[in-house]
Amino acid sequence: GYLTALNHQITFRGDSLCHLTIPNKEVSFLFQRIIEGWFAKDYGLKWYNEFLNSLLTGNIEKFSSELKELMDHTVSVHDTSRSPETFYHGLMIGLTASLHGSPLYEIRSNRESGSGRYDYAIIAREEQTLSILMEFKRVQEGQDKTFSPLEREDLLKQTAEEALTQISQKAYYAEIKQRGLTRLLKIGLAFSGKKFCLVYENTDSSEPA
Repeated sequence: GYLTALNHQITFRGDSLCHLTIPNKEVSFLFQRIIEGWFAKDYGLKWYNEFLNSLLTGNIEKFSSELKELMDHTVSVHDTSRSPETFYHGLMIGLTASLHGSPLYEIRSNRESGSGRYDYAIIAREEQTLSILMEFKRVQEGQDKTFSPLEREDLLKQTAEEALTQISQKAYYAEIKQRGLTRLLKIGLAFSGKKFCLVYENTDSSEPA
């Protein structure tokens, strides 16, 4: 992965403090540039908390907008070129690493559930808290190279819809349902280089039909 958690502790306020390590120099350089970009653009702890909160509360329009700004200002196309699935997967893990050891959430990656393996999950520890399932899908190499910008956007959206559909078709939510959790946000994220498209679906099985 992009980050390894060595240990964690819970503060008196219930916040999670993690001791994280970066596994190699290549990943270290990537995170160095991203963090330098945060400071250069006046990103900080307040921005990060609001960014993370937008995801955890299901404000996906804001989350997507902030993620796009972050990608535009801090990430190079070279970062995503060699192993794009790994990059986006690692980016999401890194951006939500502060949840490790949280009393409210459990972070799970590449776990079996239903009839396959989901990419990433933020699973609530309490029934009233929103759980999140994410599936990442890359636009196939060369598939978008001859398209106009508008056609490329359409292809990204189509691929994101496929990722979202896969969550339901393969019942990746089975683990969450087995825990008795009813609030679920499903996210399909498609990408091509630094460009991405995010589609989502909110479900709440506790609501009356």
